[in-house]
Amino acid sequence: MMRLYPIPLWALIALNLFCAVTHADEVESATAEAAAPPSIQRLESVIRQQQQTIRMLKDVITQQKQAIADLQKQATEQNQFIQAAKESFQKTLDELRSGVETIRKQLTENESSGQDTAKRIETMLLDQQKASDELQTTIVQIKKKIARDFESLELDGMTFVKIPAGSFRMGTSENEIAMLKEHNAWSDLYTCETPVHDVTLARPFLIAAREISQDQWRKVMGGRNPASFKGGDLPIESITWYEAKRFIEKLNEQSHGGYRLPTEAEWEYCARADGGLWDSAADGTTLTSGDLDSFAWSSANSKGMTHPIGQKKPNAWGLYDMLGNVWEWCEDWYHVDAYTILDPTNPFARQSSAERVIRGGCVSLPPESIRVTFRGGQTPGNRSQFIGLRLACDVEN
Repeated sequence: MMRLYPIPLWALIALNLFCAVTHADEVESATAEAAAPPSIQRLESVIRQQQQTIRMLKDVITQQKQAIADLQKQATEQNQFIQAAKESFQKTLDELRSGVETIRKQLTENESSGQDTAKRIETMLLDQQKASDELQTTIVQIKKKIARDFESLELDGMTFVKIPAGSFRMGTSENEIAMLKEHNAWSDLYTCETPVHDVTLARPFLIAAREISQDQWRKVMGGRNPASFKGGDLPIESITWYEAKRFIEKLNEQSHGGYRLPTEAEWEYCARADGGLWDSAADGTTLTSGDLDSFAWSSANSKGMTHPIGQKKPNAWGLYDMLGNVWEWCEDWYHVDAYTILDPTNPFARQSSAERVIRGGCVSLPPESIRVTFRGGQTPGNRSQFIGLRLACDVEN
C-alpha cells in the first residue's frame, strides 16, 4: 500500500505562482498576435524599406551638393584666371604706350635716327599684336568652358541664370571711343559712359534669362494690358518705373519672393558676359555691331516693332534680348558722373536725381548704339512703348 505524505505549504504557494505566470504569458502572446494582423506586419516592413530609401536619397543629395560646390569653386578659379590675364594684358599695353611715348621723345631730340626708331616701333607693335592675339585666343577658350558651365534654374515658371561674383571693366574705353567715332556713332552725349573703370560684384546673384512678357505681367497684375504692341509673348512695355516696382511687389506676395530690379552694374556685367561693346556669343567669341542681327532687335531688323522674347540667340550666359527689343529699367538713380562717384565694389546709385537708369537699347536704335555700355535715363513716371523690365534675385545662402 502506497503511503501518502502531506504537501508543505511553501510548495503549494510556488506551484500557484508558476501557474499564474504561465497563464499571463499565454494571454499576452495571444493578445499580441490578435493585435498585429498580417496587414500591419506588411506595413511595418514597407515602412522599414522606405526609411532605408530615405537614407539612400539623403546620401545622394549630399553628393550632389558637393558636386555643385566643386563646380562653383571651379568657376571662381576660372574667373580669377581671366581677370589676372586681363590685368596682365592691360599692364603690357600700358608699358607699350609708355615705351612708344619715350621713343617719340627720342625722335624729337634726334631726328636723324627717326627711320631706325620707326622700324623698332613697328617691330614692337607687331610683337605686341601677336601677344595680344595669343592672349585673346586663351581668353576665348576659357570663356567657352565657362559658357558651358553656367547654372540655370526655374523659379515660379521663369528661367533664371546664376551669375557668379567677379570683376570687370565697366564703361567705354578710349580705344572703343575711337572705333565708334570712325562709324560716326559717338558724341559728347555719351561721355557718361566714361571713364572705363574696374568694378567688383562681391556676391553671386540670379538674373532672368528673358524679359517679362505681357502674359506674365497680366498673370500677376490682372486687368488691362498697358503695352502698345500687343502680344502675349511680346515684352511688356509702356510701364513706368513705379509700375515695374509694383509688379515686383505683387509677384513677391504671390510666389517664391526676393525678386527685384538689377542694379546698373549687375546689368552691364550680365550683358557683357566677359565680351566687348556688343556682348559675347554662346561660344565665348566677342561680338561686333555687324554680328548684332543674330542677337538683338534693332532699327536694322525690327521694322520699328517689338518682337517675341527669346527669338534671337542668347549670350554666353544664356541670357536673351540683353540688347535691343526694349530698354530695361534698373534700380539705380541716373547720374551723368556715376562712374567717378560710386564705390567700385557693388556700386549702386542711391542718391536721388530726376531720372532712373534704363539699359539695353530698343528696336528704334541703330546697331552701333545698341551696345552694353550705352547708358540711358528716364523719369520714373515716364511711360514709353520701348521700356520694359527684367528681374533679378539675390542668391539664398
